[in-house]
Amino acid sequence: MEPITTIGTEHEYELVDKQGYLANIAPTFYEAPENLAGEFKGSFEKEGTDAQIEVHGAPEGTGTIRELHGDLVPRLELAHQIAEREGAYIVPGSEYGAGEGELNKAITRFEGYRAIIGEKGSDKILRISGTHKHLSQVPGYLREQFLLMSTLDPLMIGLTSTSPISYTGKNGAYCHRVKLVRDDVFSDPKLGGQLVYPTSAEDIAQLGKATFHAWQEASQIAEDRFREMGFSENNTGYNPLRVKSDLGTLEGRGADTGPVDTILPAAAVLKGVVDRAAKYRTPVTIAKKEGEYAFSDENIVVPSLSTLQDMERTTVRQGPRVDPFTRDFNLAAVQFALGGLPAQDKPYARIAHELLTGEKALVASEMMRHLHEMKGENRTKSYNGKKATSEQAASLNIFLAQRHNQGIQNLEHLL
Repeated sequence: MEPITTIGTEHEYELVDKQGYLANIAPTFYEAPENLAGEFKGSFEKEGTDAQIEVHGAPEGTGTIRELHGDLVPRLELAHQIAEREGAYIVPGSEYGAGEGELNKAITRFEGYRAIIGEKGSDKILRISGTHKHLSQVPGYLREQFLLMSTLDPLMIGLTSTSPISYTGKNGAYCHRVKLVRDDVFSDPKLGGQLVYPTSAEDIAQLGKATFHAWQEASQIAEDRFREMGFSENNTGYNPLRVKSDLGTLEGRGADTGPVDTILPAAAVLKGVVDRAAKYRTPVTIAKKEGEYAFSDENIVVPSLSTLQDMERTTVRQGPRVDPFTRDFNLAAVQFALGGLPAQDKPYARIAHELLTGEKALVASEMMRHLHEMKGENRTKSYNGKKATSEQAASLNIFLAQRHNQGIQNLEHLL
């Protein structure tokens, strides 16, 4: 099938030294000559801490996942080269307690964050890393596209989680990043951190403006000053889905950062579902009964908002395979997506199917297995199943750096 939407991605990576402890060397990346000019100009952007960078995949948007893949890998290889020069690794994960990223003082928005969510909340959001997927908006189909991308949010979380350990080293959730954002720091619905189902395209168009003004009012900072800090209708809030009017995209923000062999399969499912539905202008309705859904070219029924929220909670706590309804819905979505992808993109979506059925291991599970299999010189170095030590968190970072490289190798045959 011919592509309908274009896609671009933003990947947040942590930076660690060769021992696995956070390294505050981010300026080395975005000030590197290769990032300031030439073929890969603008590949790396500032993030919240000096131990974190953002890597762009297909910044201008591209029609297929294979093209996105081909654009992203050379940028990641450049990041790897710069890291090697600095005696460091790039890590597709959040912070786990092996040191701490220092606030990037060039990011002026944190004055606004402190005014809204306090010092503690502002510090917490510095400790997490995600992947943002931009799909171009489909003219005349915005409401349907928004509903589809929203209902796939738990699947994005389930396929990509690299945060089974929190920034303090604690266990107890499958995805601590989403738990921190939606259940803790931005639990107030007025701040826009929750899943929603807008009723019309007009409501969707106003979401960015509504979130901006809610944040500005909560901050008690004058609007002109708030804008000077870098806030706008296009970039305010930790919404699961952002309307980017400046880019003409819808930005899905549910996914963790992660190796490319989980991120690209998740992107393939998202794009495949939207493109297939948009091609046939399939009506998309919200289920009137709990536990109801349907995927076909004639009609798509997305779960009710309360069912979707249950799917989100279950996935954040236990992953995508435990709850039968969530697992079956996700598998149905993957199957539908396959019909919306060109031949070269179908293998990516099939990997998503394998991750959901257990044929391939989820990265969060691989991380926990690594912790449990760690063997120290004495019992105090063994993981206790509840909280990782800084030494164990550093080992987890090294594991993820290696898993990142393995993920690139795993997909080489698709290029």
